[in-house]
Amino acid sequence: MKRLAILFSIFILAVIIAADLNILPAFIRVFYNFQGGDKVGHFILFGILSFFVNASLLLQVKPIRNRIRMILASTLVLFILISFEEWTQAFIPSRTFDLVDLSASLTGVIIGTILAALIAAKFLKTNQN
Repeated sequence: MKRLAILFSIFILAVIIAADLNILPAFIRVFYNFQGGDKVGHFILFGILSFFVNASLLLQVKPIRNRIRMILASTLVLFILISFEEWTQAFIPSRTFDLVDLSASLTGVIIGTILAALIAAKFLKTNQN
């Protein structure tokens, strides 16, 4: 799971750089072909990132009190990084800052975090027996 989190983080960085340079690949530009598609993209990409990051952390940290702290800290770090990235778009000519994009991204993080917590809890409970 840790490798997936790292690889997906690299993928997201590549997408951000491509968007900043206005050279998004066709398979990502397809999200712009329908109204709100970019918001769906934000939700999905950052939800998956959050899931991989939080699941990998939750499966490694013990006891439960430390898991709760870890998931809160990692989610807060994702919120800060994603918010900063969205804010920087105001200064890049080919990009635009959009609170709705930011909201979709942060909602994706929340859903990804919840899914990671549920799946990790089930996995850990199953493996305790």
